[in-house]
Amino acid sequence: EPSVQNLLLSLYLDEERVEDWAGASEEYLRRDPNPQANLAERFSKYSQIAQVYQELGRTSDAQRNYDLAMANKPPDATGESLYAIAGGYRRMGLNDSYKSVLEEMTKLSDPLWQRVANQELAQT
Repeated sequence: EPSVQNLLLSLYLDEERVEDWAGASEEYLRRDPNPQANLAERFSKYSQIAQVYQELGRTSDAQRNYDLAMANKPPDATGESLYAIAGGYRRMGLNDSYKSVLEEMTKLSDPLWQRVANQELAQT
């Protein structure tokens, strides 16, 4: 049940049990009966989970969740959120994935993030 799951996730964060939070969040997303209805939430949550795993040194889990975030990217994803994912890929040495996210950023309507992406692509 979503309300019970949300309570559990909140408790994990309150207790600073981020690894438990990440695992439970992944399981919650896996069980989502209607994933297409919640793209923005899924995108954001997968990105957060990936960041937690990356901080914990669990790079394969981080990569999987960054990939899932990109697979759930909503049409209105912000440059800031995409840049965070690109940075995660870059820190893990996943240059093809890093460049792929930067390419996505060049298609944004925001000229600032287009410029940032183009500058970084020119340096790779």
